[in-house]
Amino acid sequence: MRLKKSVKEKVYIAIVESENGEESRLIIPSTSINNAAKLARNHKNVTRVIKVKSTHITQ
Repeated sequence: MRLKKSVKEKVYIAIVESENGEESRLIIPSTSINNAAKLARNHKNVTRVIKVKSTHITQ
């Protein structure tokens, strides 16, 4: 029996501040870090983007 090969997908995690002052994280599948930051800024209830970093999700 063969094991299934896991798939790694590159995503960006944006740490943002919401309208009520809470800090939260958004997982954004995007092509570049600049694109991910722009998508995070345009997300509803987000007042500012604190940090964007890349990571991999294994499925």
